[in-house]
Amino acid sequence: MQKRTLLIAINIITFVLILAAALIFTHVLRGQLVKNFIEEEQSHEFSFAENIANTLRLEMESQLTLFTQLVELPEIQSPDPAICNQKLDDLFLKYGKKLTNIGRMNAAGIFDCSRNRSAIGINGPERAPHLKTIIDDPEHRSVLGRLIPPAAGAVSTGPVTSFHVPIFDKSGTFLGTLGGAINFTDLKDKYLKDVAILEQGYAAIQDDNGDILYHPRAEFMGKNIWSEEMQNITGRSPTLNEMFKNVFAGKKGSTRYVFEGKEKIAAYAPAAVFPGRVWGVVITVPMADLQKVLLTQNIDRTFFQFNLTMAGIIILVFI
Repeated sequence: MQKRTLLIAINIITFVLILAAALIFTHVLRGQLVKNFIEEEQSHEFSFAENIANTLRLEMESQLTLFTQLVELPEIQSPDPAICNQKLDDLFLKYGKKLTNIGRMNAAGIFDCSRNRSAIGINGPERAPHLKTIIDDPEHRSVLGRLIPPAAGAVSTGPVTSFHVPIFDKSGTFLGTLGGAINFTDLKDKYLKDVAILEQGYAAIQDDNGDILYHPRAEFMGKNIWSEEMQNITGRSPTLNEMFKNVFAGKKGSTRYVFEGKEKIAAYAPAAVFPGRVWGVVITVPMADLQKVLLTQNIDRTFFQFNLTMAGIIILVFI
């Protein structure tokens, strides 16, 4: 009788141990599947960020090439503002209104003709430091500006900047610059308008000095991520700040972080949009979206049914 009781006890203990081991195994297996799914989603986000970054780079390279060719036109080099203005109007329409504005600045830094007539007479370097850079540079190399604040009393359509290329006559004399304004809201409409990343995912664009060029939350656009305001909003998160440092350094990668109490995953890629300048593209997806996808794939139900089946088989074997 004692041997039978001992045998039953040993069988029960063995059954419990095997069942526990099986449950641990399925739990670990499920965790690995979820981890693989998240890594796959991060890889997908990274590819998405790289595609957007390459598109932005090609767009800027195309504009730089185009403007370098336009400055050779005699109308653009004409000292007569009326001739220059008419040509700028024609070019603006011809190239599909790719830029918010297009204008010529003379060697003294004054806009003497522009698609936006209200800009004529404005001192460029006083409005934007990068325009002073191209004038003062002995080689007058092309420049891409940082964010330009709207003029007092002007109606702002969002963060803008501009790039300028030099104008030289046939003798090599510097005549001024030709440039175009870039509105980041327009860039969003061109390249991010139809971006759909699960339910709450989004794309953002940042300059390499920390300026937020585009973000779906309008109140963030135009602000600098290193400012006290934005650092307070992000909670001075070490994970987020490390990601931003990588973005601004032109690096690519992915990370997980918590923002406003929600866990998220992000992937980022650099867009070398201009010589010596990088914009960073960041794709972010909340973990809640990934969990919804996991539910639609019935992973939890599948493992629950598997555990029940496995427990049943073990019980039958012991019986």
